Amino acid sequence: MGLLVAGLLAGLAGGQPLHAQDGGWTQPELIFEANGRLDNPVIVADAYGQVHGFVVFTEEAFGTSASRSVYYSRLDDPEWQPLDIFVIGGNGTGLTGVSGGNGLALLVNGGDFADSGPSPAHTAKDWHGPTTINQAYTNPNLAVAPDGALWMAFGTSSAEINVERRDPVTGIWEAPKLVGDTASTNAAADWMKLAFSPDGTMHVVWSEFQLPNGWPPLGIYYARSTDGGQTWTDRRRIANQGFNQPNVVIGQNNEVYLTWTGIAGIAGKYFQESLDGGLTWRDIVTLLPAATGGGSEGPPYLSVDSAGGLH
Repeated sequence: MGLLVAGLLAGLAGGQPLHAQDGGWTQPELIFEANGRLDNPVIVADAYGQVHGFVVFTEEAFGTSASRSVYYSRLDDPEWQPLDIFVIGGNGTGLTGVSGGNGLALLVNGGDFADSGPSPAHTAKDWHGPTTINQAYTNPNLAVAPDGALWMAFGTSSAEINVERRDPVTGIWEAPKLVGDTASTNAAADWMKLAFSPDGTMHVVWSEFQLPNGWPPLGIYYARSTDGGQTWTDRRRIANQGFNQPNVVIGQNNEVYLTWTGIAGIAGKYFQESLDGGLTWRDIVTLLPAATGGGSEGPPYLSVDSAGGLH
């Protein structure tokens, strides 16, 4: 397969306008094009300002079983390096990455973990792994705590929601800590998202799905911990059946921002915020009305800039 690299991952938006700072956004440039499907694009910036891009590619040749691979490239401004195949033959499309004090970390296919130093030199060969650390569902999440420790949030086949800490000195994963069980019976938790307040408070959101088929989504839930994951508040229901793929980010003053999406037939993108660290919540805001379309195309993403502005 011949693949040409020209710029940034593109073709992922659905035509909605973007609101930008003065000067606007650069034009999108094509980095990957092939016959198949692209899922779960991940962009991670490291402590050296380098940008690392990952995407799951699924071959969809007629009459053959789907073959999935994770592709990786690194931006050496202004050029992207040639694409490397990071993982061949994965069994899912889950992909999440994060940058911390000890370098870069990635989860693929649920509980398969890979990491590298702060700035890989040239290729995907500079990464270690992936190795399986948990039998997690497809879409767990990684986050870095204020003390530099890496944490994973994940759902299990036994209807549990867990978090797990990786010691920043030894690199050893500690025993999982239980957030709670699913609210619904015969259900599984997935599309996990984990975020830390500056004071160390942990915030977890997740979707629950009906088993055995994993569909439909039964609702979205939130919980918080102020003691390093030892104890958690009771789950708070954010949305009902037909909504999934939540996200959570934290503001500079411990604000908690949530987003989620409606499945096809319900659609829409939604937002809710807490200005006191998750104790009380404002009314839900509809960001994208259901009449404009939408569906389960990934969580609506959020980012807080250096001035505290939410995007």
